[in-house]
Amino acid sequence: MEFLWLILFLAGIIGISFVFDRLIKKWFAIDEEVLESASAKKIESWTRWTTVIALLCLFPLVAQDFDAYIFWLLMLLTTITAVEAFFEWKLLKGSRKYQMTLVSYVFGMLLIITMFSFR
Repeated sequence: MEFLWLILFLAGIIGISFVFDRLIKKWFAIDEEVLESASAKKIESWTRWTTVIALLCLFPLVAQDFDAYIFWLLMLLTTITAVEAFFEWKLLKGSRKYQMTLVSYVFGMLLIITMFSFR
């Protein structure tokens, strides 16, 4: 029964995140052209691969100290998001995608902190 609640909880978070992402794209008036540009794709690719490699490096911490893992995970996500927002601000002139990235980051951090504060 707990497994079912966990699946429903994760599905709810994914659904809320999807709706939130769509709303802030509309709110910041982000065009699909900006998201499809070569610079945006490079930034997304760089961020994705850096995150995957860093998470693989952090994975052994899960078995040793879960609280330390959560701390380093939050630090990692903060650093990667800050670098991503900086490059979006510098490379995507006239776009507000960096603002969308920062708002999504804050929303994601609130979800993560809320989820782990009730464990």
